[in-house]
Amino acid sequence: MEIIDYNIRDDESVSSSEENYKKYESEFTMKDYLNCKNTRKILEIEHLERFFKTAEKDINDFYDQVKKSYNGNGASILRFDTSCKTKAAILGLVYKYIHKSYDLSIFEKNPELAASLIAEYKEKNNTKLVYEE
Repeated sequence: MEIIDYNIRDDESVSSSEENYKKYESEFTMKDYLNCKNTRKILEIEHLERFFKTAEKDINDFYDQVKKSYNGNGASILRFDTSCKTKAAILGLVYKYIHKSYDLSIFEKNPELAASLIAEYKEKNNTKLVYEE
């Protein structure tokens, strides 16, 4: 997984990014953010990080409790899960099927992260204007 450093900021580019973002922010829907490759990736990473901070701990605790409870029972499939592959599989399944609720506030706090979305929006609208003339 690629790590994105949200704290790298050049004051001049940030102020122009903030102005650009504020100018177009009301035009964007969640669909726009998800259709843009870069902003979708940022939203997905943010969501995954929130999942790991919250649900992962609960699932790990539950798994460990169940495994400990059935450790002496030969019928438990967890008895043979010495490398915790089942735990990872459970985490993957839960994450795959949960409703993804993305938080757009990251773009308000760091408007430069929406630069690719703004560029795509401008390009799309400029193309429309050229063809309409």
